[in-house]
Amino acid sequence: HLSESDGVKSGDIKEGGVFNPDFHTKPGYYGKLLQKDGFVLTHYIDGSSWGTYATQISEEQLFKLTEYNFIEGISEVLNVFPALDNSNAQISADYMRADSYTGFGVTTAIIDDDYDETHGDLPVLDSCYDFQNDDYACNPDDPQSDSHGTAVSSILLGRGVRNIRYKGVAPGVNSVKFAKVVNSFDVQEAMVWLTDDYLKPYLVSLSFRAFFTPCGIDELSRTLDDVVFGEGTVYVVAAGNEGISRITSPGCAKNAITVGASYDYDYDNLDSLWDYSSVGPTFDRRKKPDLVAPGCSITYADNRNKGYASGCGTSLATPHVSGAVAKHLQIFASSRWRPTEVKSLLLATALPYLGDISMIGNTYGHGKLEEYPF
Repeated sequence: HLSESDGVKSGDIKEGGVFNPDFHTKPGYYGKLLQKDGFVLTHYIDGSSWGTYATQISEEQLFKLTEYNFIEGISEVLNVFPALDNSNAQISADYMRADSYTGFGVTTAIIDDDYDETHGDLPVLDSCYDFQNDDYACNPDDPQSDSHGTAVSSILLGRGVRNIRYKGVAPGVNSVKFAKVVNSFDVQEAMVWLTDDYLKPYLVSLSFRAFFTPCGIDELSRTLDDVVFGEGTVYVVAAGNEGISRITSPGCAKNAITVGASYDYDYDNLDSLWDYSSVGPTFDRRKKPDLVAPGCSITYADNRNKGYASGCGTSLATPHVSGAVAKHLQIFASSRWRPTEVKSLLLATALPYLGDISMIGNTYGHGKLEEYPF
């Protein structure tokens, strides 16, 4: 996809509007120049300081793009990859629920590949958009889905109807938006879609990852940073499942609350870092992840059998933190639209591994999530 700098025609760049659900490209001045030269523009995103187009091109056309002085950057559209019952007690989620702190009244959004409303543990969505099929149906049985979104949603806000043991961290969340995505461009569009005043959530949980290099200045990370800074939405993002190699996008974004995974109770090395949890630093030497949460041997809802399954991943750790954020925003309404305040609280109350503050850094972050001090 292509990113346009503001330039003298910035007003024309925004001609297409913030988000066009019909995907009818309205490219503005620069887009029309590209179309005139034979480029087929398939999607358009209007960022606050740049416009982004998606196009399918040949190698020859790629070199042609470098000749335009209004194009700020060119990057590939990448695929994104999916990155209970006892884990709730490990972060004091059950203690908080007992005091009626369940996330009620906190509008929450999830960006993932599927959401199965027919699974008894998940509530009916307020709104959903399928960015691959360009519709509002959000079919959970889509062959491109693998129950990943249903899994992370149940950890965050599952009702525990089918089995009370597997109730989510914030089962009282009663306003849920869902963006169904497959690739990095979908994720970027979803972030912009969720800035609409009608939809805008206090919190977004994102358990997908993409392998951009250098990570942190890629389009996905920049869009997240822009939305958090400009809209005040809290973004909780998976660090990635790459072990010692790297944090993935958009977990490497500066304004993301980036979550690594620790072992759940089933393992002798309880609370230690899961072997495949991505570690920092980021490309520009910032410390990541920000904190960890239980992410291995986690039980979650499975839409393939309408029952449950278990697994490991930073994808499963992320909704634990998202659920904790939802409860914090229920208790302290003054923290809504103040993402830095929320992030500061999470990091200040996280528990360093074995109580050793020298462990704070690029593996365990500031420590393991702990809700009790809320």
